[in-house]
Amino acid sequence: MVIHCRAHTGERPFKCSFCDKQFHSNKSRKEHEHTHTGNKPYKCPQCIKSFNYKATMLKHFRTHTGERPFKCSFCDKQFNSNNTKKEHEYSHTGSKPYKCDHCNKGFNQRTTMVRHSRTHTGERPYKCSFCDRTFATINHKKSHEQTHTGNKPHKCHHCNKGFTQRSRMIAHSRIHTGERPFKCSLCDWAFTSDDHRKTHERRTHMVNKPV
Repeated sequence: MVIHCRAHTGERPFKCSFCDKQFHSNKSRKEHEHTHTGNKPYKCPQCIKSFNYKATMLKHFRTHTGERPFKCSFCDKQFNSNNTKKEHEYSHTGSKPYKCDHCNKGFNQRTTMVRHSRTHTGERPYKCSFCDRTFATINHKKSHEQTHTGNKPHKCHHCNKGFTQRSRMIAHSRIHTGERPFKCSLCDWAFTSDDHRKTHERRTHMVNKPV
């Protein structure tokens, strides 16, 4: 009950031994400190993976079992963690509780906010296992590494062509469907990907083009 009350009061009496972060419970502090020490005490019962946080391990474990016990309050979607469900529900309510420390822009997912904040800091903490390139997100790193391994796990449902990135597979699949969901903000042209739309706006309409 005391720990729950701190959610209301904002009290965070437990300070990390390695950084300035503070926590509402000693358990949360200890789990956070695993990220500094590299300790991963929570083992998946189904595979060899281990985790800093118990909640992360449980979320991962449900990828084996297929269990999705957390149902959205607004639609029929179900999720393997309560945090994922809550962040999804923000897409219904319009809430954007995660604010960028640099520009105060709001986001409905913490991971999206962290990724955005790196556009300010230039931080690229994920290094390729095969070369010296670094990336702002682990997904970008993994996609890049597939250019080294030749792995193309994302298959087009229409022609079975493989891609290293899911986003490129989706953009390709629109060649088959004819879908062009990204409309130019200045003319009637539409595109299969947002990158193509941005390139068009930059080259044709001089949007964000350096002087």
